[in-house]
Amino acid sequence: MRDRDTGVQHAVREAITLRNRTVVPHTRLRDRVIASGDPATSRYARDLGHIARGNLLWSDRTARYRADGRRGTLAVTSRPDGIDTSPITLPATEWWWRQL
Repeated sequence: MRDRDTGVQHAVREAITLRNRTVVPHTRLRDRVIASGDPATSRYARDLGHIARGNLLWSDRTARYRADGRRGTLAVTSRPDGIDTSPITLPATEWWWRQL
């Protein structure tokens, strides 16, 4: 926030957008692994998605991340529309898209 001189709401929106974009390579790779037909690997790939979703829902609802004390209003979908699918241009994540 400080290095970009933005407010909290803008920083939160930017973080959510970044998180949503990281789901793109995960979802594509998961679908490829499931299509491979190996039961153990397919189960593992599906379970990773369940873990990520569970963590996201927990984070949205726990008091730890709710400064105002209210319950979160996060909506989770399995195939969200409108997400930018281009690679995130950060050295730490660019390689994820090369795996596709």
